[in-house]
Amino acid sequence: MVKNLIPWKRKKHEVEVLKPHDDPTYHLSRSMADLVHELFRPFDEAWSGSLLHPARAAWSRLPSIDVVESDDAVTVTADLPGLEEKDVEVVLDDHTLTLKGERREERTAKNGNVHRVERTFGSFYRSIPLPEGIDRDRVEATFKRGVLRVHLAKRPDARPSTRRIPVKAA
Repeated sequence: MVKNLIPWKRKKHEVEVLKPHDDPTYHLSRSMADLVHELFRPFDEAWSGSLLHPARAAWSRLPSIDVVESDDAVTVTADLPGLEEKDVEVVLDDHTLTLKGERREERTAKNGNVHRVERTFGSFYRSIPLPEGIDRDRVEATFKRGVLRVHLAKRPDARPSTRRIPVKAA
């Protein structure tokens, strides 16, 4: 029997229902999805740093930060929960602010069995490029409740100067 592929010319007995695994396009789309996954897997591994514990590897490189620039300063805020100010190092080189530190592992179970460990430990390192005009003598870093705040004032000559020009009727 020859099957008509044009839907409106099909007869009732020619209609064939394909299951997803019998559909040739299903296998093609699954193969393409697997190929894309395999192509990008090295990037996923590099981003997370470890197949065994991706959260631990992500902490070791990328603490969360906010960078806010205003006319007179740049403020960098970093979330560093579980750390104290003695665990954090802030370095300003040329046009780069570097945050370094380490969260040390705490052993809590002495006599019991550990069933799951999700808290992450290890060192971190984060470099933030800065705009021109930072006043190196007016940089302040504060640490409170696991949040590091670095305030970098701009030099007066680096601040944008604006002048309002009146508009006259012609």
